[in-house]
Amino acid sequence: MSNRRRVGAANGSRAIRRFTIGSLILLFTVFGGTSGCAGSEREDPGLESRLALARQQMAGRQLETAHRILVDARPLAATDEERVRLAILTGDCLGEMGQHAAASDEYFRARSLAENEDAELTYRATIGLARSRIAEGQRDSGERHLLEAVSLAVTAEQRDRAYLDLGRSSVGRGDLEAARRYLARIEDDRLLGVSELRSKIAGAAPVAAPSAADRDEPIRLPSVLQPEIIERARWGARPIRSSGRPEAMEKPWRITVHHSAEPERGPAAFAQAADQMRRFQKFHQDD
Repeated sequence: MSNRRRVGAANGSRAIRRFTIGSLILLFTVFGGTSGCAGSEREDPGLESRLALARQQMAGRQLETAHRILVDARPLAATDEERVRLAILTGDCLGEMGQHAAASDEYFRARSLAENEDAELTYRATIGLARSRIAEGQRDSGERHLLEAVSLAVTAEQRDRAYLDLGRSSVGRGDLEAARRYLARIEDDRLLGVSELRSKIAGAAPVAAPSAADRDEPIRLPSVLQPEIIERARWGARPIRSSGRPEAMEKPWRITVHHSAEPERGPAAFAQAADQMRRFQKFHQDD
């Protein structure tokens, strides 16, 4: 064989070896990469990773993305404590999105699960519920929950935050005396928002120095007055439809108030309330 032919054969062999090795590398890369992708898809991040990712998205104001992550994470919450933390963070996200009614639902769910179980989580759910109620325009309801948050506070800072929100709400409805009383109860003047609250009160009217009575007077939940009883004849009730064997009622020792699942904003006039009662009765008697 001539030198030219031997050189050509050698070059051809090297080219074949290079092609074969290159093909093997390409196949390994393709199948190895595919296997890696499949493995990544199989690895489902746990609840804690989802919560951390949602917080990161919220910090970056990617609220829609954060909400989707939290909704998708619900099946991963296996305990009440996990469900509570998930509901509270979902409420925080919805509140930042301006969906305050939906946020209230999440906080209420969290509070129901956390009550008498975890004081810290119960406080967070309660103050979140209070803030969302106030944002909805349900100021009285929100302030009642803030007073509950005061009693649930684990630390002085938590108590101060509840008093701060009470002061802000009081200013919002024009009750400066109440706002002053709540301001007087805040122990840490450096708490973010205290200076702003003091300025709002000062701008509206002169601020008197808090007295010892302001600090020591107990703050209680609003009392519930005896409601007006509207007799059946007044709202146009239909006759009672008895069935079975009803027994005569003995002297009551406890009363359970049944209520509808309607929104908190009730009828604005008696005629509307009476019509609503008649619809309720028709639903239960006929439908």
